Amino acid sequence: DVTAIINQLKHISNAGEKSRLIDELIRQVQKTGAPVVENGTNVTFLYRGDAQNVGIIGDLTDWKTTEYFERIPETDLFFCKWSCHRTRGWNTT
Repeated sequence: DVTAIINQLKHISNAGEKSRLIDELIRQVQKTGAPVVENGTNVTFLYRGDAQNVGIIGDLTDWKTTEYFERIPETDLFFCKWSCHRTRGWNTT
């Protein structure tokens, strides 16, 4: 799953292995769609590209850029995890 791959990427020091796992993750997401929803309540947004900071802005954040993605060190992959509680709406994690 996406969460497991992200956690694995955070602990790998080999650049080639990181690149292989990121490519695998991107292929998986291209097949299943984005954002990635796991367990019906966990949502992961991904961005891959050259950037200093990546954030979400829109109705989810009341149009404020307050939710920034975390960059996986030494990669061009950023992610932001949210939890959705049916009675409370979206919460970042």
